[in-house]
Amino acid sequence: MKSSRSVDRRVLIFAVSLFGLAGTALAAETSNEPALPEVVEDSNLRLTINAAIQDALEHTKFLRSTRDRTLVQVMIQLDDPPTDMAFDVDVRSGDRVWRVGPMGWKQGNVTWWAYDLDLPEDLKRVDVVFTPSARASMLVTQFPTSRIEPIDQIWGGSPIVVSDVEVKMQDIEMIGRRAPTEDEARQYLLNELLPDEKLRQSVVSGSSFEEIEHELEAHEAESGRSTSSRYALACLKIAQNELLKAMELLDAIKDAPELDIQIQRQKRHICARWFRAARENEVDAMYELGCAYYRGGGVAQNLHQAKYWLLKAEQGGHASAAEVYGSIAPLFPNLKRQAADTLASYRKQAENWHAKSEVSYDQWVADHRRASLKVPNIHQEQVDLVVGLTTYQKESPGLGNSVSGTLDGFVGSYGAVVSSDRRERTFSESSRSSRGGGSPDPLPQEKFDQILELLPSLPDDHGILPPPNRQLLVEYENEGRHTHRVYDFAELPDPVLDLMRIIRFGHAYVPAFGPYSMIDVCGFEHNGVMSVSSPNEILYSGGRDRIQWWNAATHEFMAEVTVNYPRIIKISPDGALALVTSADGLVVLDLDERKTLHVFRDRYNPVFSPDGRHVFLSRHKLPMEVRDTRSWEVTGLPSSFPAGTTHYFGARTTDRAVVRHEDGSVVLIKRSEQSDVAKLSDQSDGRLLVEFSPDESLIAVCLWRYVSTFDKKDLVVVFDANSGQRIHVPRHYETGMSREKVDALLWTPEGEYVLVGGDSSISIFNAKSGRHRGEMTGLTQLNGMGLLPELNELAAGDDYGDIHFWKLSDVLSQVKEFEASLKGRSP
Repeated sequence: MKSSRSVDRRVLIFAVSLFGLAGTALAAETSNEPALPEVVEDSNLRLTINAAIQDALEHTKFLRSTRDRTLVQVMIQLDDPPTDMAFDVDVRSGDRVWRVGPMGWKQGNVTWWAYDLDLPEDLKRVDVVFTPSARASMLVTQFPTSRIEPIDQIWGGSPIVVSDVEVKMQDIEMIGRRAPTEDEARQYLLNELLPDEKLRQSVVSGSSFEEIEHELEAHEAESGRSTSSRYALACLKIAQNELLKAMELLDAIKDAPELDIQIQRQKRHICARWFRAARENEVDAMYELGCAYYRGGGVAQNLHQAKYWLLKAEQGGHASAAEVYGSIAPLFPNLKRQAADTLASYRKQAENWHAKSEVSYDQWVADHRRASLKVPNIHQEQVDLVVGLTTYQKESPGLGNSVSGTLDGFVGSYGAVVSSDRRERTFSESSRSSRGGGSPDPLPQEKFDQILELLPSLPDDHGILPPPNRQLLVEYENEGRHTHRVYDFAELPDPVLDLMRIIRFGHAYVPAFGPYSMIDVCGFEHNGVMSVSSPNEILYSGGRDRIQWWNAATHEFMAEVTVNYPRIIKISPDGALALVTSADGLVVLDLDERKTLHVFRDRYNPVFSPDGRHVFLSRHKLPMEVRDTRSWEVTGLPSSFPAGTTHYFGARTTDRAVVRHEDGSVVLIKRSEQSDVAKLSDQSDGRLLVEFSPDESLIAVCLWRYVSTFDKKDLVVVFDANSGQRIHVPRHYETGMSREKVDALLWTPEGEYVLVGGDSSISIFNAKSGRHRGEMTGLTQLNGMGLLPELNELAAGDDYGDIHFWKLSDVLSQVKEFEASLKGRSP
């Protein structure tokens, strides 16, 4: 083991995170810098450190923006550093290198670092290089965020390289950067100047920026406007906060491929500065950022973002914003073409609904059934098979998604078995690999007994072979015989669905429908909310500090108001008001004037009365509060309210309402007589949802917003609105293993289907049968949905900054054809 003290006084290059989320170093002149730590080269630690970094990179995030395809966000966290260490981190591919930034860790302390960088769009995997650096150690102790305590000694050695790290796609936005202090600007300039010892010495010695600018201009004149001098002058303008001039200088550098990476890094830096300032309502920054998105300079061209920021700049009084805004063509000129293309993709999927197998039922069974009802246990000993479920699939264009029940590029089989020792195991076999696994614990005896009770009730398959890629083979022993059944994944009998729920295997096949258009909502944060406020307008919040109005027909941004962390939006029956539950309380918005009317310092779940005269503020247990929407004063409970009511949902035209009591029970009442019609449930969640069908003959009730897929509780129940009789329970377990919550509930306009939104998709259930008949996909995390009747569309918000649109008439026509295809195959 040997130690060395670094004597290199050059300043570490910060890469793209300078003045951003990961912060900046607060360095002054070289003579005043803190002492650098000792670098100790300990070869015995190398394997341990390498393993820790390798493990961190397996769980780290290299995320490429779905909007701005060159933007990649690097987030690295080390949970258990084996020693104190610091690195200069780079990314490389072939002979190209992109600087990431300094990172450091103290032994035993969890720390994460985040940086933005620009990588070529076609780059899907990279090598990450960690070079031990005393300078990095000094700098990471001075970051305003994610800083670590000073380190006296760090591990040293040759760079550690983690190869072949995947760059994944995700909805992200760039990290905003604040304007630097003078010392930080000088540090930045030292980092970014191309090698020129005379200029660097001027910076270190304390020469003013004006003096340095004169030197650069003289150098540029002598060199005939060389690319290096122009680049250095652009960096100086960034340090002086003359960002527009810096962007113009960088744009003027032509035919300098050796500077491509550095130029894009500086342009990104400028846009990140504008982005931070624009988010803080600086009008000039809004204008410049909008122009950057319009021309695609530093950021990818994005006309949604361009129009958003330019309109905000215009509304803020910027003189030139209106002219630039007016020069941008409409955002949504190809509505008919997009809808036609989407419908064509739906029709391609529909071709498979009518497909027939190329082999007979008997031949298919002979080719796929097990040779015996024996399977290996965890000790690889042969034990009896109780039941086996296997699905066989091949690659099938147009069906490559998990919702439809096929695996992208998958050729082979997957399934699950339960053996006589009560063990459950899953397996998959494909042309590429074979995998298997299971819980080390046996199934509970209760669940195992349920399986044994279900097997004799499995219905006959009538020797009908389902279409390709929808064949589920169930095998079990019946009266000493090897018994098999082949069922259609799209129309599974109830006992088979129950088996699948107990064994936790698979899900039913349904058509998948992607959106035909999308709004790129600007400045988003996670945990937002969306609602339809009028036939053509959408209210959307990205979750942090605003409510936005968007035109659903044109996809244009219209206006926004400040609301602190909106969570729930409810629209009045006449569409004039919106109630927004926020971190500040209950906000009342005038939708016509687009302004805040009132803020009440309570944070209850609001519901308008059917006539809009009152708003009911629901609580989990205590009786609700009622406000008059004309005076906004608190009033007493209406005489028609049962005592102890915590939630109230009234029909608009009939004499029915659903109420929830303090004990959690849910009751259907007749309003005029103040009498109970029927108890709908003994217990419910305080966040329940209730939606009357369009003709108010049925009621969809979400009793439990968050339910395990295998919980005995029902997610959604449909009741008869006249009698309170339970009609059916939409079979949420048909949707797959992730359907554990409901974020939104809607009826289709004709009342034929119930739409249940949760997680990353919207399920379509038949209102009469309760069967799962379709899935609207494309979301990352749903935060609200609503019907646009004039456009005949469904809109849904996404936590990751998008509003998605489906032509609901096209979707439902395909669902009906799918249902018709199933009836045609019935025995």
